[in-house]
Amino acid sequence: MEASREEVLAFIPKLEASRQNLVDEIIYESRIQTGKDHKDRNPERLDKFMAELAAVHTAIAAFRDDADSRN
Repeated sequence: MEASREEVLAFIPKLEASRQNLVDEIIYESRIQTGKDHKDRNPERLDKFMAELAAVHTAIAAFRDDADSRN
């Protein structure tokens, strides 16, 4: 069964909330990376969050395009 336009649009705020959580994580992780305490530095973790953020941005754009095509 295919989702309706309204169902697609209803999912976008969930993705936007996920995006905001990732932005918050990136800000926090960036502060750790630039801090004085070397034991907590983990550049791979920051890279992982950045990749997840890019995926969420792509998903949001795809959902918006999909919703627009259902008009």
